[in-house]
Amino acid sequence: MKTQTETHQNSTKTSRGRTLLLLAMGASVIFVSAVSASKARADWYVGAAVSQAYVNESGLDENDTGGKLFGGYRFNDYIAAEAEVYDFGDQSDSVNSFSVNGGGIALVGSVPVNDSFRVFAKGGIHSWNLDVSGPIATQFQDTSDTDPYYGVGVDYSINNRWAIRGEYTRYEVNDFDVDVASVGVVLSF
Repeated sequence: MKTQTETHQNSTKTSRGRTLLLLAMGASVIFVSAVSASKARADWYVGAAVSQAYVNESGLDENDTGGKLFGGYRFNDYIAAEAEVYDFGDQSDSVNSFSVNGGGIALVGSVPVNDSFRVFAKGGIHSWNLDVSGPIATQFQDTSDTDPYYGVGVDYSINNRWAIRGEYTRYEVNDFDVDVASVGVVLSF
């Protein structure tokens, strides 16, 4: 025969077991809901942008239209990794010519302002190729190298898949800075 203490202990164990089971089921529902909600956000994205590149260094004060293609992966709503390839056109005056193309990788941190707008900042490294001629060419020891780049921008979501992006980025090229303003589209999938 069971004593009253044994019966109470068995009842307490059963009650704890049910409580733990209910807690585990509740945690599972919350976890599945969170995963489902996060999957509503597309993780991969690609984009294209038209850019205006400005060079204002050592006697060369010019700009030209160029472009870039980019793609990335969002780890969560706040952090992404992004890769890009670009060609910033030909910044030329009557005696100097300066054109840059290349590609880079960056870490992107973003913050949603509301359901449609997201602001971001990014920083990374880019590998550039330079074609330079004229008196300005004496200021360059290298025609290709790797340097940092960084920028800020905003994404405006049209719907769950498409967004418009505006961005301002500074690319360091040797001892020169190339400032680039761009507008483009982003497709998430």
